[in-house]
Amino acid sequence: MQKTLAVISYLVLAAVTAVLLVMTILQSAGVTGVFSGMPIIAVFSVFVLSLAVSLFMFNPKLSVYHIGFYLLHAGIVIFLVSGLIYTVSGQSVSAAPPNIESITPTIAYQIKQQGGDAGELTDFYNRIGNSSTGETVSFDFGFRIPAFKTEYYEDENGNPTSNVKHYEATLEFRASDGSTETETLTVNHPIYHGGYKIYLMSAQENSTYGYQEVTLLFKKDKTEFLSDAGIVLTVIGTFLMCFGKARDKARDKTKDGQDKKDKKEKDKKKTAGKAPGTKPQKAAVKGGGAA
Repeated sequence: MQKTLAVISYLVLAAVTAVLLVMTILQSAGVTGVFSGMPIIAVFSVFVLSLAVSLFMFNPKLSVYHIGFYLLHAGIVIFLVSGLIYTVSGQSVSAAPPNIESITPTIAYQIKQQGGDAGELTDFYNRIGNSSTGETVSFDFGFRIPAFKTEYYEDENGNPTSNVKHYEATLEFRASDGSTETETLTVNHPIYHGGYKIYLMSAQENSTYGYQEVTLLFKKDKTEFLSDAGIVLTVIGTFLMCFGKARDKARDKTKDGQDKKDKKEKDKKKTAGKAPGTKPQKAAVKGGGAA
């Protein structure tokens, strides 16, 4: 029964892997909505279940190699589960609010001439349109960018080039009670606020009025610690498997060497127990010859 269940889980795992590969190809080909909704949730669920069943079909052992084996696969399962949960309940939206410093009086006048209101651009934002789903995401806080700084690389003469070295945005948050606080955000150094992890992505000019827009990514992932735990377990398990395999090889090599040495000593003692040039005597014939 156990063997049959293991074989079935292996076949299901292979089939689901093939389905995921096809879905990845479709996504790369430009097909939208492949990795969204109930189909991907169902596929990931079957994949994780099959992987877990395949993992625990083995009889547990306490060697370093096998402990690493279980930690490695447990880490993979945990990482996939966290991805599944994020697919169901996670959230990722982007926004491109203006750098308030870049909205000059001239730009404000141009916006007014076009029937707009520059004051709306400088006010706090508390909702974002999700470009992937078309829905509007509302926040429990408001945010805006009062300042943005760009640092460029310098040439051999000390003059700035066009290559960006560093982005730094000043984010101002306003809570529901009206209180405000300021945070500094740089590339690859996200900040946490209101349950969101906020990333600084890029900066560009507004194509219509020329003021600077700053692209931010707001990500809500309650299972981020699970992803990190899965990665850590995978790394530790891989190390233990490599270490355990190397140790087992060294131990087997030592054992083989000791066995050969013992055999050599045994053969030596056996040879030393015989007198040189003598032959084993034949057993005496019972009863003797005639008188």
